[in-house]
Amino acid sequence: MNFSDSYEHLLEEKELIKKISFSDNLDSLLGDITDFLKSRWNFDAIGIQLVDEEKQKLVSYRYYGFDDSKNDIKEAVHQDVSLQDEDSISAVVAKTKKTRYSDCTIVEHLENMRPKDRETVKALGIKENLIVPILFDNFAIGVFHCSSYNKLNLDKEKIAAIEDFVSSVAGSLQMVRKKEELEKIRLEHEETIQLVKKINSVIEISELFDLLGKEIEKTGCFDGYFISILDPEKQNLITEKITMSQKFKNMEKVLIKKKTPLETSPEVFFQSLLKSVVLDQSSISKYNENTKRMFALWECRYGVYIPFIQDFQTNSVQDALGLIFLYTHENQIPDSAIQKIRKLIELFYKQTKNSIFYTLLKEKEKEILTAAEKNRKILSIAETINNLTSLSQIYRTILKEVLSLFGFDYAMVFMEKNNRLDFVMNYIIHPKHQHIAENVIQYQKEAKGYLMDAHDGACPSGYLRNIYFYFDDVQPILHLPMSQKDKDILKLMETPRTLLLIPIRKDGKPIGSVHLYTLEKPLGLKENDLTVLESLFSLIGSAISNAQLYTLVEEQKKQVEEQKLKLEEQNAIIKTKNYQLLQELKLAEKIQQKLIPSVFPYLLNTRFASLYKPMENIGGDFFDFIKGEQEKSLGIFISDVSGHGVPAALITSMLKSVLDSAGEKMLEPHELLSYVNRRLVGQTSGNFLTAFYGIYDSESKLFKYSRASHNYPFLLREDSIIPLKSKGKILGIMDDLSFEEKEIQLEKGDKILFYTDGLTEATNISGDEFEDVLPDILVKNHRSPITSLIESVYHELLKFREDYHFEDDVCMVGMEIV
Repeated sequence: MNFSDSYEHLLEEKELIKKISFSDNLDSLLGDITDFLKSRWNFDAIGIQLVDEEKQKLVSYRYYGFDDSKNDIKEAVHQDVSLQDEDSISAVVAKTKKTRYSDCTIVEHLENMRPKDRETVKALGIKENLIVPILFDNFAIGVFHCSSYNKLNLDKEKIAAIEDFVSSVAGSLQMVRKKEELEKIRLEHEETIQLVKKINSVIEISELFDLLGKEIEKTGCFDGYFISILDPEKQNLITEKITMSQKFKNMEKVLIKKKTPLETSPEVFFQSLLKSVVLDQSSISKYNENTKRMFALWECRYGVYIPFIQDFQTNSVQDALGLIFLYTHENQIPDSAIQKIRKLIELFYKQTKNSIFYTLLKEKEKEILTAAEKNRKILSIAETINNLTSLSQIYRTILKEVLSLFGFDYAMVFMEKNNRLDFVMNYIIHPKHQHIAENVIQYQKEAKGYLMDAHDGACPSGYLRNIYFYFDDVQPILHLPMSQKDKDILKLMETPRTLLLIPIRKDGKPIGSVHLYTLEKPLGLKENDLTVLESLFSLIGSAISNAQLYTLVEEQKKQVEEQKLKLEEQNAIIKTKNYQLLQELKLAEKIQQKLIPSVFPYLLNTRFASLYKPMENIGGDFFDFIKGEQEKSLGIFISDVSGHGVPAALITSMLKSVLDSAGEKMLEPHELLSYVNRRLVGQTSGNFLTAFYGIYDSESKLFKYSRASHNYPFLLREDSIIPLKSKGKILGIMDDLSFEEKEIQLEKGDKILFYTDGLTEATNISGDEFEDVLPDILVKNHRSPITSLIESVYHELLKFREDYHFEDDVCMVGMEIV
């Protein structure tokens, strides 16, 4: 190079340095430097990587002269490299602050390259490459990649000149870069100030979270998110803002305002209150089924829960207002994005807290005013319908008032009849919906209401469970599976929005169901509204029953007047017949008393006791002692005839005669029962009886027995109860029955209680049966003599029933081994 060329190059370099010293744009400055490098030393492509001190990386900034439309070239030139990456020549140059030259046509040079750099050279088609550190104050602030697709034959002198040039522009480059960074910080600060002003100008929670949502979406790192706030009781998370990806967009209206109990996913919630919880396909298995289901349903690949707290340094659980969940379908969530969301939360925290408090105050005020007005109206409705005696008037009045008071457009009433829910009335608030009412009436004529089956529709399902179903907006769920009748009704509604199915109750039990619809927009009922409606339709239940009773009473009054004269005429006849019948019953009572043993037989080391309380003067319970051929054995027979009164007593008399004629058959329990059955079949006019027969040998203490569907006698041994079970069917119905015979070895101190079902099936005012408490009574009194034991059982029975009148005969026979 001659002196003239050198001087010209020097002037060009001087002009460039002068120009860039006044530059305030990094792109423009680097463009000028790049153009100079390319024109002065004939490079084809220039790349710049600048050091990010915070991340400790060489960040790809600009590449000039590369065609990055191809994926392999784009990937090769746009790479960020860790300064600690010893496998990258760029990182080594920045770290050692030494220039690296490579002649890529020389095999030895290629082999000495690291694999990553060798792949880049191959992808770009580079023949010569020079990597020069950009040094400022002896620190590397970046590197220049100077590349050529042709041989330049760079020598040491040229390389030294390039290094000097890079050194001369490093100061300007660093100054402009710092200036842009400061400008960026200033702009961010101004944006933050403006955002804070916006935040502080908004008090409504929905507007505040719309603003927060827009800031979240600016990050561009998420496919969806929701913002949930704790309710005042800190028992549930309420979704206040939700944005879903396009595929799940229709779910936003369903999930907004959704309450999620903390107990359904406590580990995620409480962990996220302490720190951000990042979920992915590998970690989701640690969490409960609700979290897994949500992750799968929304097709999440990555997700993060971030607590809504004031200060992420102190992160007090007590200060938590709720949390934000963000997710992606494909890309991993960068830490920088999470940090941005945290900063946003800190900015929004105080105003969110104020907004929550403001919202609570507004809701309380509205609830108080609304409740007062509705209560006044409800009292008026109650007074009105209590004075009505017509069912149609009651239905029409209460439906009209409910539709007007709460804002519904249409109502239907279904009442239970013959195990169905029959359609009885509908009502519209606006004439423009008259055609809907007419179409429903026509449909119900064919459908005939609902079967009392939960599968037939939501109406019977709610009725059977005695609960209401509330859908603030049915539009998003119209595509979900439901019964055909429900589909038909919703189709007839044309544009159904809010739907409330609520039972009509009488004394807490359902007697019908009301369907309330809005046909233009969702209603947004509060819990207090639903409570008031439940009370109202409990009130209508009483009014309907009263009206039905009134109508029935009026009809019966006429019948009573007509029959009054006839009854008076017949009354005298009845009194006479009644007197005759009482005399006959007294005679029958005396006869039956003679059938029941009045004296217990003697049996060595054995005591007996009994108690017999017929429901009427005469009854169908019967017991007898049957003496064996030898004095050491005795048969004990007890039976219970179905029904009561005279028919049962007559069958008892027949039974006594059959037993007296049994002969040797009474020596075997199963044979005696078979004999009794044969004699009684066809003789009892449809009645039947149960029986138990056992024979006790006082010498061997062996007790053998058979049973014909009778209650199991109880063997009391110490403080345990042993039922004496055997197989056998009822007597008097079928021929040729056989009966299982069993035996048991008794011991000194054993007691056996024989009884009929009048004892165990006796009920108290709550509907509980005496058999539920009988075992405890027997255990409690098991040490008492058999007579005292039976008396104690009877006294406990009277206390249990709180009534001396029984609905069945009560008979007990006891045997004690002494």
